[in-house]
Amino acid sequence: MRKQALKMIVLIAGLGVGFTYLLGGCTEDEEPVLETFWCYDFKNEESYQIEAELKGTGTHCKLYLEQNTSSRIAITAEIIADICQNFDDIYQINRSCFGEEPNPGVDNDPQITLLLLDIRDNYDPDTYRAYVAGYFESFDCFTQEQLENAGFQDVKTNAREMFYMDVDPAIAGSNTFMSTLAHEFQHMINFNQKCILPQTYDPGEEIWLNEAMSELAPFLCGYGPKYSRVNLYLSDPDSYGLTTWSGVLEDYAQSMMWSMYVYDRLALNVISDMVKLPPDGIPRYGLEAVEYSLEKNVPLSEGITDFDDLYTEWNMTVLLDSLQIPIEPWHYHSIELHGEHDGYTLNGVTMSHGSKSVGQLDAWAHRFFSCTPATAVSFIPVNGSASAFFSGSDQSGLVWDMLPDQWYSVTHKGFAVARNPGNVFISEAGYYNWTSSIAPTQNRRQKSQHELINEIYELSGQPVPLDVGWKIQARFHQLALNKKL
Repeated sequence: MRKQALKMIVLIAGLGVGFTYLLGGCTEDEEPVLETFWCYDFKNEESYQIEAELKGTGTHCKLYLEQNTSSRIAITAEIIADICQNFDDIYQINRSCFGEEPNPGVDNDPQITLLLLDIRDNYDPDTYRAYVAGYFESFDCFTQEQLENAGFQDVKTNAREMFYMDVDPAIAGSNTFMSTLAHEFQHMINFNQKCILPQTYDPGEEIWLNEAMSELAPFLCGYGPKYSRVNLYLSDPDSYGLTTWSGVLEDYAQSMMWSMYVYDRLALNVISDMVKLPPDGIPRYGLEAVEYSLEKNVPLSEGITDFDDLYTEWNMTVLLDSLQIPIEPWHYHSIELHGEHDGYTLNGVTMSHGSKSVGQLDAWAHRFFSCTPATAVSFIPVNGSASAFFSGSDQSGLVWDMLPDQWYSVTHKGFAVARNPGNVFISEAGYYNWTSSIAPTQNRRQKSQHELINEIYELSGQPVPLDVGWKIQARFHQLALNKKL
């Protein structure tokens, strides 16, 4: 049974009441309804065509299955009906939370196409146990003529709003499968709100915020949280900055932890207004979108007026929950940072020990330090944008912003969080200096993505789903630069 999200929006979204799910498979006397689709080969980086048969319809979707495709399980009529019904639920919730998709869209059809196929990628059950779980292609929101007139001579489109969903090694209709659909639907909505409605296709939403919203979407729809993400973040919280994006698993883990915190800490309309096109018709992106929503929705009494405040409170939430000191409002309600969850043993965030300098941090990155008792801690920011805060474990030593060259006593065990809210990397000579024995300087990015994938596979026993939406988004906006659609 799917876990239910805590916000009222999930309870009142009108889930499936009165919906009828029709199976489109043909009888012996009927011809199958076939259509040809362009798809993308991620291994060979080229487009190819397949034929797929209409197998079922829901209120907001129609489902096609690739002919003669391999699938991990038999895709029965019951599974098809369940996918259509569950997507209709996802449709209602995502639209309530994030806004509308292109509707009726480029094909003048309000139903979204779900194409189930064996996505061509690098998956190998013996050597590479990760696969492309599904994707949304921005170019499908335009006709071939529109693309060619805009100079996209080599780009193919199916000219319909649609999702491509893997069925091998993915399990059609599983929680992971439906979670991917929820994730990708936010991308479609985001593209409409940030690009199609305002008719501006460059730069589009910043990847980190787009993915943060898509990481939250499955939870809102009842498929989550993803404890594989929680475990990865807690074990390696400082490898990458929140607003930088490399497309690695750590990026997704950090984005999910941040968006889940924003959801727990603030009202749902704060999330919504980060995505929806504002009434003035001017889209906001990245930090500007976050701060626009904060200014619009969050009272000054909350003490969160900009992204820096929000980021600092997130750091404090991770720290206090890791120490098992639940102080409102710095507390996760929707995820746990300790205990056994989905096969993962969680013990809070990894703390640094035994050195006197922080080392190099990305923009909007943070690092957690454990300070020994009967000492004092000082903070000397070489880089002007660097900052830190300190908390004693007895809850009496909370200092939001440590002043440079000031001493802070550690009467009990203390904890400090160093952060870099700048928009550039700290230079190699730029160190945070401390007087007590805290913080290793080594770079913790010691595991390759292949190693992480194998670790997750060994714990779950299942192939590891990957999201490639950020690559597709980057490809679209790169091609859209200086072109007009």
